[in-house]
Amino acid sequence: MSENQNNTGNNTENKNKELGALWKRKSRNGGQTYLAGHVVSENEFGEEVKTRVVVFSNSNKKSENSPDFRVYEQRPMENGSTPASTAKVPQEAQAVENSSTEPDPVEDVL
Repeated sequence: MSENQNNTGNNTENKNKELGALWKRKSRNGGQTYLAGHVVSENEFGEEVKTRVVVFSNSNKKSENSPDFRVYEQRPMENGSTPASTAKVPQEAQAVENSSTEPDPVEDVL
């Protein structure tokens, strides 16, 4: 991923390295707004790896020090069944995994 691209794809002098992109989405069952997208990193061979993620508002925020948002890896579906996961992912994240595909680019990202 180029360090010198902004949201429109034009080359600019940007001092921040872009790590990925997120799109606003609305869940089909409940209308909850969340973010879906990808984060790009490098593996041990220097190859670019895209990890699909979903971001939800932290509904269990109990104090000012608690995070406002939670980020989860979006797991691929196997044969149309429910996602197999060892991590505790909230039901809304699993619903997104069942209904979401690769995000469509939009002009106003965040």
